[in-house]
Amino acid sequence: MLRAFFATVALFGCLIRSRSVDHPRPFCEEIMSNPFSPLDCSSSHFEKVAIARFRSLNPRLPSSCVIFREPWDCSTVLCLDLAQCVEQMDEIYDYTPHLTQSMLYLGLGKAIVFRMGSKLMGWRDSSAKF
Repeated sequence: MLRAFFATVALFGCLIRSRSVDHPRPFCEEIMSNPFSPLDCSSSHFEKVAIARFRSLNPRLPSSCVIFREPWDCSTVLCLDLAQCVEQMDEIYDYTPHLTQSMLYLGLGKAIVFRMGSKLMGWRDSSAKF
């Protein structure tokens, strides 16, 4: 962990020193254009990391439960596809308050949608009282 941190610091230091005074480029452009950068700063990567963090905060979620985000009207909702874990659906519904808190903590959306494939099974708004 520390080795990766120091490698990143060294990379940033090299990028800062390598800037041309005559033609300065924005720092973030320099990082993104560097093919050896250990950073993946794409929004899809950040979303994958956030969903992985959501999974780690909710160990009761079965690994077969598919988690993704999708836009609804003018907001984003967190979708849990329960098609592969039908037998645990009631347990997951009971766990909804904790799921909602984790979703809000990570900024993943304003509501949770429960699906079974393409069929909508239920939803929980973050403003709902438990």
